[in-house]
Amino acid sequence: MCKCKELCTHSIPEATFRRWMSKASTYMAATKPGGRPTKNGGRATLHAQGKGVSNNFSRELVDFMESVRQGEHFLTTAHLVTWLKTYQPDWLAEYMSSKPTDERAYKSLVQWCLRFANRHGYHHRVPCPAKKTQVELAETQQEFSTEFFSSIGHLSKHGWINVDETPVFYGMPPRRTLARIGRSSRMKESQKHSDRITAVFSIRTKMPLLLIVKGQPGGDIETEEIPTYPPGPFYAVQKTAYMNQRVWNMYLREVLKPELDCPSVLLADNLKCHVSKKSYKIMRQEMYSGAFLQPLPANTTSVLQPLDVGVMGPFKSMCRTEWIKEGKVVTAAEKRLAMIKRAIKVWNDMKEDTIRKSFEKALNIFEV
Repeated sequence: MCKCKELCTHSIPEATFRRWMSKASTYMAATKPGGRPTKNGGRATLHAQGKGVSNNFSRELVDFMESVRQGEHFLTTAHLVTWLKTYQPDWLAEYMSSKPTDERAYKSLVQWCLRFANRHGYHHRVPCPAKKTQVELAETQQEFSTEFFSSIGHLSKHGWINVDETPVFYGMPPRRTLARIGRSSRMKESQKHSDRITAVFSIRTKMPLLLIVKGQPGGDIETEEIPTYPPGPFYAVQKTAYMNQRVWNMYLREVLKPELDCPSVLLADNLKCHVSKKSYKIMRQEMYSGAFLQPLPANTTSVLQPLDVGVMGPFKSMCRTEWIKEGKVVTAAEKRLAMIKRAIKVWNDMKEDTIRKSFEKALNIFEV
């Protein structure tokens, strides 16, 4: 009767309990291979499947993975399997033979490769195309850093400013879509990107935002809507919400100039409007404290631009978190305001230490 009460308490079917009792001696006698008992006196399974076949080639396989990614090539489980076939055929044969079927063996091997990669810091990521290898980028970074210090090193680090733009989407546009197996994953291009504004960041410490809104310059959005936006940032209207020469000139004169209180250098990528003759002229003739433009080498912003190196990633991650908290809005005006408020809140929450570390990492310096 006591045992029946225990069964009811734990919702254990009677048939299951009877099967356990019939195999009690097997369970109690079970040990790990080699006669070593587990912490609780048994072993993980009755058939010694446990953690799987051990190996002594982990370091070599990790080195192979490092070399593949160092060359910025695709690295997949197929590459790991090929390496095992080439350099560890005996281990692979033993592993495959330990599975009941070839299909089961293949699936298990792929999962083993994934777990191995995860344990050593590798995870699936969306590949991004690059025009330079990591080695070339590292060399360029060192060359630029040396040249930068030789020509700019006399300036106070308070005068080192970096500027860049990034889109802020209302609905956080996806890179992938869920689709039924065997069905098409096509999508209408119009559904790919949601409503968007562009945020223009300036850092030495955090400087005021410039937010670019999609609309007709001089139209209703600029004359009627912008005056109702939250104070603090600067606002501009452009027909595609992108940076162009007109908005860039506004940035230099209205956003950057009032912030300059010492001789300064402005680090910017080589976007056409950033490095135009007009930009150099404004910097040379209108910045009273003495400031000049320093464009970054082409295709190097991923390692040389402080904003790209240490700020954009956290900003976008924090934006996704804020997006989850927001209530549903319907109209285009409501969406614009939601994006603006999100960008402002995230920028205000960004830590100054994040800004400092981004300069350190990009320019190989310390104590900015």
